[in-house]
Amino acid sequence: MKVKISYLPQEERDATAALTALQLRHPDGRTRRSARHTDKSIFLSAVKKTVAKKKRTRYNTPKE
Repeated sequence: MKVKISYLPQEERDATAALTALQLRHPDGRTRRSARHTDKSIFLSAVKKTVAKKKRTRYNTPKE
């Protein structure tokens, strides 16, 4: 999941509050800030973790 928050300098407090809420929801996400243009941007990328399935072998299958 990728999120981009663009804001003007006077809206920095609101953008930081939104970023904090997203970081609480996705603590493993990476954050990057950019100020190349007149509007500033914050980027957050988070990866959904999945649990790997256990490989089925003859030793861990239930007996019939």
